[in-house]
Amino acid sequence: MQDNFTEQLLVKLRQGIAGLLSFDKIIYVGHSFGSALGNHVAKDSPSAVDAYVLTGYSSTVALPINLTLDFFSAAIANPARFSGIPLGYWAGQIEPVRAATFYAGCFEPAIPHLDLLEHDTFAVGEGLSPGLEPRVKSFTGPVFVVTGDLDILFCPPRGAAACLDALEQTGHLFPLADFSVRMLESTGHTLGLHRSAPAMMAEVHDWLDVYF
Repeated sequence: MQDNFTEQLLVKLRQGIAGLLSFDKIIYVGHSFGSALGNHVAKDSPSAVDAYVLTGYSSTVALPINLTLDFFSAAIANPARFSGIPLGYWAGQIEPVRAATFYAGCFEPAIPHLDLLEHDTFAVGEGLSPGLEPRVKSFTGPVFVVTGDLDILFCPPRGAAACLDALEQTGHLFPLADFSVRMLESTGHTLGLHRSAPAMMAEVHDWLDVYF
């Protein structure tokens, strides 16, 4: 097993942590970067998790050039919030760029501004750490990929049919899994902050009910 925090935590949850119950069923729910990490967990430790819900994710990844230009050392870009933290921690600085990257379709117009005000930093090494998405050869449980049709990071900008095809093609990363996808309409990358979120969450729970 790869020696990393996520997998060590999952082992502890399965075995039991002092003062807490052990868990015989573990569902991994990730979004974007978290979904990529889940892909690696499934490869490195197939028995650590019973099912995966991977949102804002596919095997087709695009990084818009305006987004890469927007991120800058947080302590310099926003010293009022991030003064004193190491220069290797970055944050976004241009609201229209962040809004266009993470939001599309149906969402409350006030949310992107609040998102910019409250968003946190990420480390340069953290952003590079997942690397290429590996093929998971041994995991045989259920995997549910849920991504918005207007997600410019993980869906090709060629319409809903191309997006759905990209999501379905992600199944090649999990050849032995019980793999299924859901493409959310009028939804961008930060799908939990779009108007489709309540229905999406209900659908995920319905999907889990089938297996557990």
